[in-house]
Amino acid sequence: MHAIEGMLSRRNQHQALMGNMLSTLEQRMRELVQEVYDLQREEVLDSHIERAICLQMLVTIRSRTDEWLEARAAIYDVTCFLMETVQVVIERGYATHQLPLPNVLDAIEQRMEILLDDMNDLLEEQIHDSRVEEVIWMEAGEF
Repeated sequence: MHAIEGMLSRRNQHQALMGNMLSTLEQRMRELVQEVYDLQREEVLDSHIERAICLQMLVTIRSRTDEWLEARAAIYDVTCFLMETVQVVIERGYATHQLPLPNVLDAIEQRMEILLDDMNDLLEEQIHDSRVEEVIWMEAGEF
């Protein structure tokens, strides 16, 4: 009888030990599931942040595009004014049979060179932003 009681006692101890191990394993699995859930939530949050940043960059590029259009229009207006001025200077020279003052033509030429530089700068900015926009749209496909 003692032998049976000893066997039952060991069996109960073994079951208790197995129960503790299962309980510990279950708790660890819950912790791992929570960690995976937290990581997924962080990943979703990061994805939302990335989308917001991309959207903001696209809005910035769009507003810069509007600024370029305004700058080009202003450059065009100044260029037209300068060309009209050159035409007046040349016509006056023909009418009076006098050569235009060199400093007047030099000043107009210098202003035209500045405008040409401004146009080139605008073009370089537009090319840069176009490339950035292309990368954003390529990455947007990954969202």
